Amino acid sequence: MDKKTLFRKTVAHFPVGVHKQLTRYQIRKLTKHLMNREDIEKCENNEAEKKRIVREYVRRFPERYQAVTKKIDKVFQTNPRFRDVSRKELADLRREMVFNWYAYGFFPDEFVFFDLAGQNKETEKRREFVSELERLCFRFSANDFSESMLADKAAAYRVFQNYFFRDALIVSSDDDYGRFREFAAKHPVFILKLTRSSRGQGVQLIDMQEHEDVSEYFHEIRQFGTVLLEEKIEQADILGQFNESSVNTVRVSTYLTRDGVVPAHGFFRSGRAGSFIDNAAAGGVFATVDTVNGIISTDGCDEFGYRYEKHPDSGVAFKGVVLPEWDQALAICKEAALKVPGMKYLSFDLAYSKKGWMIVEINSSGQYIHQAGTLKGTREELRTLIQKMDLLVPYEIKSYR
Repeated sequence: MDKKTLFRKTVAHFPVGVHKQLTRYQIRKLTKHLMNREDIEKCENNEAEKKRIVREYVRRFPERYQAVTKKIDKVFQTNPRFRDVSRKELADLRREMVFNWYAYGFFPDEFVFFDLAGQNKETEKRREFVSELERLCFRFSANDFSESMLADKAAAYRVFQNYFFRDALIVSSDDDYGRFREFAAKHPVFILKLTRSSRGQGVQLIDMQEHEDVSEYFHEIRQFGTVLLEEKIEQADILGQFNESSVNTVRVSTYLTRDGVVPAHGFFRSGRAGSFIDNAAAGGVFATVDTVNGIISTDGCDEFGYRYEKHPDSGVAFKGVVLPEWDQALAICKEAALKVPGMKYLSFDLAYSKKGWMIVEINSSGQYIHQAGTLKGTREELRTLIQKMDLLVPYEIKSYR
């Protein structure tokens, strides 16, 4: 058991007042480097003041500057859009990314895919977006961080297995060998997930025909500790048409309010040719979904900020596709969200299979990628939701109006 999990499990036995104190501490820790309102206004209205004030914040919070610098370097090194950009342009972009980090909490990658240097360069437009840092703070205020269940895929499966609608097996000890043999015989091709992984990491497609000795392979996977094995999803053609090699999913984020569970926003994700996972971090393409009617409402985009009217490999258009049996998808999310009332902000990854909608994974920290699809911020939407929620600790997202 890692230190973070052990800490959470220990804190879980403390009174709720302790949880609240630790949550407030965590939020203060995350936001201590952010500019105050007065300094932000000075920076937005005067370039000379911006340079002076940013230098002051860098001096006061050098560790945060080092952190954002590493992230900026990674963006410049991995994003092909910056390969032919001049040194001067990169230097200008770097300064803007650093300012937006200290002023609003925007991470460099979202600075790119929210187009904060282009279409949303204007101050008023930029301020409509919920930054990653703000989302993290809201997540802490909405979800008791001592609840570590969702960070463990095996533990999450135990709670939500009725919504998976497929066979699965948790392998956690040598005593599971008999059940593993039966599972592998029934599902010779299956998915293996490391229980403490995210963003598509630690997910493998296993074909037992490549492993002649079942016992030997069982002992091989035992080296990973606890793993979750799942029957391979046979997705329906309407989502498979975008990319056949990956299970293409829809993420729906829910908010537990005093009026019930609200599925406020979502997006569709499709993998690229040859990949069996659809995560944006793995090169996937995503598009915003209107959660009211289940229609893909935007063109596709990726983490590099490229936009696609059609899937770059299959040529299938994104915008206007109507997701089937959408009422069923929302019903699953609303019902499942009530299973963990202490977690008031959840994100459900759903696949549409030949059996219907089913949960693939549940996240307690879903990113606000839907804003990248529309290139419009949803700050006011989040503020309205917060006002209707009983949070673990109060969280007032900043207003710039």
